[in-house]
Amino acid sequence: METGPTQTQQPIINQPLEKVTDAIRMELKSHFEIAGGPQVESLNNLTAGLNRRGAALLFYQTCVLATRDFVKVKQNAPYEDILITRGSNM
Repeated sequence: METGPTQTQQPIINQPLEKVTDAIRMELKSHFEIAGGPQVESLNNLTAGLNRRGAALLFYQTCVLATRDFVKVKQNAPYEDILITRGSNM
């Protein structure tokens, strides 16, 4: 079975950030730059008050930012809170 030509994907590094992803990145950046402020943020705290769709979107965007090393994420065990810290590209 022959298929038609497919679009070549660009490397992740060269793809521009979506507006939503960039807005979240800027918000986290300003949070981490507060003098004397916490250098770790909880995804549970960030999603408090969001509906299921909003929480899923924030989780996805956090994964995108982690892939590009804007943030680092850590989860100690399945279903536990995800902790977010500043990445080397922030």
